[in-house]
Amino acid sequence: MAPALRTYLSQNKLTNIAAFCTMGGNDSKSFITDFNQCFGKTKAFLGIQTVIVKKGNINGQVEEFVKLLN
Repeated sequence: MAPALRTYLSQNKLTNIAAFCTMGGNDSKSFITDFNQCFGKTKAFLGIQTVIVKKGNINGQVEEFVKLLN
């Protein structure tokens, strides 16, 4: 997680958080684990990986993420 994001979130006690991250690799699980340990469980999380976007398999994941926001 970027230091600026960590600082912002630690200084602003937010609740009911939804998060997404984009990455070239495939390690979104470590991001969400780190995020949850620092700030509590998210309402929704989406990790968008370059390889999934290139295959065109992202629509279903985005739809599921949006459903969790309601």
